Amino acid sequence: MSYLCKCSFLEIYNEQITDLLCPSSKNLNIRAGVERGIFVENLEEAVVGSPQEAIDLLLQGIQNRRVAETAENENSSRSHSVFFFQLESQVWNLPLER
Repeated sequence: MSYLCKCSFLEIYNEQITDLLCPSSKNLNIRAGVERGIFVENLEEAVVGSPQEAIDLLLQGIQNRRVAETAENENSSRSHSVFFFQLESQVWNLPLER
């Protein structure tokens, strides 16, 4: 069996979608397709090989979020963020022993 793990991280702020792993990618669009279903067009998918690599991407994206001080909270965010962790697996067909 083989595995492939991919991560993406986005922020929705003022009705705009920004890629938190590549913050220069702003105003991304939501699309729908027969094969992929609903997805965010041009959202970076980073392949990770360990839990630590996924955590590092999460921390990198958190640094790119928009935050501002409010009367209630000095690190308040006026945005929503979504971290995607996609795990794909493939089973190899091996001959059965007799």
